Amino acid sequence: MAALESRTLDSKIEMDILDALDEIKAYNERHERVDRAELGSAQKPADEMSAKERDEMAAFKRAQAARAVDAKPPPLQGSSSDEAVAVLDRGLSFLKHAPDLLLLKAALLEATGDVDGARLVHESLTEHSAPGLLEAVLAHARFERRCGSREDVLAIYNGALPRLDAGSDARGLVQAALARFQLTVLRDANAARVTLENSIREAPQCRDLWVAYYALEAAADDAAAPKRVSALFAAALDDSTVNLPMADQKALWALYLQHVEDMGPEIGHLLEVREAYAAWLRRTRQLA
Repeated sequence: MAALESRTLDSKIEMDILDALDEIKAYNERHERVDRAELGSAQKPADEMSAKERDEMAAFKRAQAARAVDAKPPPLQGSSSDEAVAVLDRGLSFLKHAPDLLLLKAALLEATGDVDGARLVHESLTEHSAPGLLEAVLAHARFERRCGSREDVLAIYNGALPRLDAGSDARGLVQAALARFQLTVLRDANAARVTLENSIREAPQCRDLWVAYYALEAAADDAAAPKRVSALFAAALDDSTVNLPMADQKALWALYLQHVEDMGPEIGHLLEVREAYAAWLRRTRQLA
């Protein structure tokens, strides 16, 4: 009986949350909706209107239509968002460490302009509720990129790494995200390169790190960049040292071929890469 009551309670919480999300989705529509029944009751039949009244009504309808086309949805605010947060809080009173609900609450608070409230939720999640959760770390860093400072983002990434197992996919994804931030936001390619080189030495079988490293070198515009790209793929696809899973090797080969097709400076190099790929395919078929 206790288990049944617990399942019933969980179902009710889930339904409340879904209802709140539906309410948020419909908010913008309700905000601009005209109560047609009320409007209709206030209008005279067309055949009872004077010419002036008909002209005024036509002008009113044209203005309404133009406003509907030009209007942008207002930011989430008011009772709808408050009710959604209240529903999430009720759910969290029973599921105190539910990361998905906490992340949703943080997003709602940020959307309504409560940046301080959203920051408290993110900090609670990454520091106490789920300190090693990949989604929480990335969401917190992205929040601070939007609403905080660059130093805050770096602190989040660097603070999360010691909590993640060395060589794990989660740690690799955080390192790749840190390198992208260093490259695209801080505009520090050298720092991004150091991050990726150190990370790959630690976890050479993390495909996401190799992809991030490729993105870094492919974006470089110096004369040595093509050689660095070739060296990168040669290292990643070296079975004797890295030995990536077959599916990851195939994905990197596809990326390498696309890069050489689109950006390779010489046809000779393109032909070499095609031949190397064909040789790899023959080896994999023999092993199958």
